[in-house]
Amino acid sequence: MRSRILRPLAAVAPAHAAKSGIAGFAAGGAIQTVTGLAAPVISIGLYVSPLKIAQEIRVKKSTGQYSVVPYGMMFANCSLWTDYALQINNMSVFAPNSIGMALSLTTAAIFLKYSDAAQTAKVQQTLGGGALALGLLLGYVHTLPTSILADQLGTIASVVCVAMFASPLITIKEVVQTKNSASLPLPLIVMGNLNCAAWMVYGLCLNNVYIYGPNALGLTLSLIQLMACLVYPKKVSA
Repeated sequence: MRSRILRPLAAVAPAHAAKSGIAGFAAGGAIQTVTGLAAPVISIGLYVSPLKIAQEIRVKKSTGQYSVVPYGMMFANCSLWTDYALQINNMSVFAPNSIGMALSLTTAAIFLKYSDAAQTAKVQQTLGGGALALGLLLGYVHTLPTSILADQLGTIASVVCVAMFASPLITIKEVVQTKNSASLPLPLIVMGNLNCAAWMVYGLCLNNVYIYGPNALGLTLSLIQLMACLVYPKKVSA
């Protein structure tokens, strides 16, 4: 299996090139190569970005108005895409998402450590319930025939990917009411826009709906959050 995973990306490109909606094989191949290299790097930037929030939490020794949900969703998203990448033998998808699993766990652990007494139980329930659901889901999918395993994983990962990019909107009502975007994780949102744009183009080059579909929706959701941050700037507490 390992030798198959490490197969160069170029080996899987020709199978999709004929289906690509990008005009011209040469141009499409160049775009695919560039985005195939850039998208994983941007993804790592996306998964590193919560560490800035984690550092802020450590300094203040409080989670403030932030929600743990985006980081739990990030772990679930990365877990599913890592599994999907193993099934389709694509290192461009595998590498950043395996790193994302570790970074999202680190952020969630810091969030849990600095939650106050009132928040701790809720955070534990959110993370524990999510981990249980993810484990059951992966366990079920891997009982399916190998002929449909990748498609089923791709479908589930796509749904969770959209949910991850939508998760910061859990506080949007508070943002509008208070005219304060302090609860929105700006570093994550900015990197989310760049990440979705890169993966959407890469997915179009491969004609892989499981890649370009959720990222097109994720880009829309991330743009909405970015607009909210611009319209309602973060107000620093005294």
